[in-house]
Amino acid sequence: MAQFGRQKSTIGRIKIAATRAVFGGLEHLAPSLGARLAEPTWFRLPPPPSIDYSDFPAGAEHFSVRWHGRLVHGYRWGDGPLVYLVHGWGGNAGQFSSFVEPLLAAGFSVVAFDAPSHGLSDAGAFGRHSTTAVEMGQALDAVVAEHGQPDAVVAHSMGGIATALASRDGWVSVPRLVIISPMVALDSHIQVLTSYLGFGERTAQHLKQRAFRRVGLTVDELDLNTLFDSGDRPSLLVVHDRGDREASYPASVALTEGWAGSELITTTNLGHRRILDDIDVVRKVAGYLRSGSSMSATRASSSSIR
Repeated sequence: MAQFGRQKSTIGRIKIAATRAVFGGLEHLAPSLGARLAEPTWFRLPPPPSIDYSDFPAGAEHFSVRWHGRLVHGYRWGDGPLVYLVHGWGGNAGQFSSFVEPLLAAGFSVVAFDAPSHGLSDAGAFGRHSTTAVEMGQALDAVVAEHGQPDAVVAHSMGGIATALASRDGWVSVPRLVIISPMVALDSHIQVLTSYLGFGERTAQHLKQRAFRRVGLTVDELDLNTLFDSGDRPSLLVVHDRGDREASYPASVALTEGWAGSELITTTNLGHRRILDDIDVVRKVAGYLRSGSSMSATRASSSSIR
């Protein structure tokens, strides 16, 4: 959730070493207090990317929809079958600028929006700098209710889990899904926070309980392997960089190996975000969606973009 490599300001002026010492002590003396102190960091959004919305292709129709009394802002282009672009944790709609024209050229209508507490949209229930995967999924549900069911969804990072929640708990039907740099399971990501702050299993268990009270779902439930019904899964393409430092590439390998008919494209030297601007990635995603089926009759576990 929180992207700790970009978020040293989360701990204010306290040095990392001192913070780890404090949480290490609380692990033994008061793990529930340690969890309460760790919770804001777990759910705090990182600094937003510097995206200029003027980079969007011409012809964008700005829209806003209401979600729990708040406004979610977005953009729409074209009149064909709908492709929704769903950004990840700390991102915004502008990160998908490179995708719009190729998808329009492929005959699609494109919808991109800012999730609660992201970009131009109103803050979520927990303030301007915080949200949850559930809120992100509910925002997608509200946007789809306004614009219609998707022909496909292209999601980045946490956007994959948000899409899965909108499909499972909302009314969004997802026949085809592309996830770029997916955050496959949040349970594994809590280990990143454990290492970052220096607490142990006792604090982690209390933190999971606090997360459940905030989100309404257990951490274990937020897993792409189980969120989609195994008997009615969408067609899936995963694109992931082998050197991604924020989302596990091996987890994507395991996800596609267990997902019948899915495909995995492996990239190199593109990381977690630059992958969204890579022209070869954009072309392959547009081609996959245009084809309406797998990119090859025989599933390949991995291919490389050079």
